[in-house]
Amino acid sequence: MLVINNNLLALNSANHLQTNTDKKSKSVEKLSSGYRINKAADDTAGLAISEKMRVMIRGLMKGTKNVEDGISWVQTGDGALNEAHDILHRMTELTIQSLNDTNTDSDRMALEMEFESLQSELDRIGKTTQFNTLPIFEEHETPFYQFEGNIHWDPQQMHVVSAGDNDLSFTYRKSENDPPQTLTVTIPPGEYTTQELVDEIETALGEKQPREEKFIFEFTKDGTCNVNLEKGEMIDSISGGLSYLLNKVYRGGGSGALLGTTIFPDEYSKLEVVNGENNFMSFSIQDFAGNSITKTIDLPDGHYTRKQLIDILNTQLADTTVKATAYGTGIKLASDESIVTGFKGNMFKIDGDGKVYNSVFYDNVKYGSVSQTSGVFTGGYVLPTDSRDEEHKYYRINSSNNTLVLQPNGMEKPSTITISDGEYTAKTMRDTLNALFELSGLDLTASYDTSGGFQRLCITSNEKGLGSTVNVDPSCSAFQTLFVSKEYNQYGSPADIKNETTADRDASYNASKDLLYLPASPLKISPGVNDSFKLSINGTEYTIVLTAQDYNDISDIVKELDEKLNGPQAPWLIKGKSPSLMIRG
Repeated sequence: MLVINNNLLALNSANHLQTNTDKKSKSVEKLSSGYRINKAADDTAGLAISEKMRVMIRGLMKGTKNVEDGISWVQTGDGALNEAHDILHRMTELTIQSLNDTNTDSDRMALEMEFESLQSELDRIGKTTQFNTLPIFEEHETPFYQFEGNIHWDPQQMHVVSAGDNDLSFTYRKSENDPPQTLTVTIPPGEYTTQELVDEIETALGEKQPREEKFIFEFTKDGTCNVNLEKGEMIDSISGGLSYLLNKVYRGGGSGALLGTTIFPDEYSKLEVVNGENNFMSFSIQDFAGNSITKTIDLPDGHYTRKQLIDILNTQLADTTVKATAYGTGIKLASDESIVTGFKGNMFKIDGDGKVYNSVFYDNVKYGSVSQTSGVFTGGYVLPTDSRDEEHKYYRINSSNNTLVLQPNGMEKPSTITISDGEYTAKTMRDTLNALFELSGLDLTASYDTSGGFQRLCITSNEKGLGSTVNVDPSCSAFQTLFVSKEYNQYGSPADIKNETTADRDASYNASKDLLYLPASPLKISPGVNDSFKLSINGTEYTIVLTAQDYNDISDIVKELDEKLNGPQAPWLIKGKSPSLMIRG
């Protein structure tokens, strides 16, 4: 007989012990977590409700944190605006202080320097104020397009903006599939630092903005200018006289002619023309009735002297009113019956791929160029600015001093203009001369300035380039009256006789290599490799040899050049000549 032994009492006791242990664990879990429901088994419906509430609580806590971050963002911006507020108050003080007539010129210069520093600080605050690396004031609006400039400017560099070159036009699209639109702004002619010029353009843009899109013209910390289009997808092009701030601009002369800056040292010098590198150019020819045609020039490959190039150009231009002529050491394209403008093509290109190609009309690489500036004749200090000086406040013109003789811009014969009898202030004389210049067909502009406590007249050629001159004949009857400084017997010190008439502006030599920011440091000068260059002054050629060494900064190069060109061992000093050369970095 099989007998199975069991202990039901022990099993029953074990089951009760396990049940109590489980209850104890649940109680300890609730006590430890502080929650009545720790898992679905505790209370399925209750867990669903509590989790929903927990999500809401955590979301509200994070929302509170976001609000606190927003408050911090606003406080950061508010602190920056408080600084800007203080700066504006100080700028107001400086403006009013500068109106005090007890200030000297040096006092006003100091006030102006502080004012410009504060202006720069305002711009810096607007551009650099951040919270968590995000800009507070300079955020872009979507969509956004940026046109980046590639010319580096010094903030205090001076720019002379003249009428006709004081505009900036933007061709843009709100979306890529929209038709292009054009926005043009102009600023008053005058002299500006780079920072002032950028501010003036921003002001003009602020007064003339599209309905929805917005243009921002900015001066970056790297020294370049950018144009930002807010709520727009594309800027197709930027043109106008002020577009040179963004990219290099090659313009024709003031008369609508193209003045080549390529230098042909002599009649035997040849230029290599290579297809696809420096052979192509197109431009517009517009007659005075407003009719316009486009002309294309395509030079065959080869090596040509200047005369040969002029012949080839004139053959291709035979069906137009435009002619190519020798001009200075280069070539000029111009028409007596039309305006030549809108130049395009690779004849303005400087660098090729792996090889440098010189161009018919632009060559700063091989020889450099004389600046395309205008000839300027600056008269002496003649009229005082003190309104009490009744004796000397007018140019008094009569039959004995009413003729002015000029021969500007390579004219074959001098031109004589006659000024009507009467008394003229500097302003009315300027306006009278400009009217006479226009009537006589002289491409000149008269102006005046009031520096040094006196007023003086200036005459500027509207044509730019190597042949731009004014050429006032000092023997004409009006010369002494209009341009030669006078001695004064009342109201202040006499005019400085050293300011008696200045000749046409000296030519300056612009290096083609941009050394403002050296691409690599140091710049190594090695004997026989890159240590010498030739310089021609008034028909005499000299060789300049630099010291073989490493140059780490542009100021070192400027110092070395100044020593070689103006030091005691300058070659022209050794040969008994003494030109004075100014070196600028």
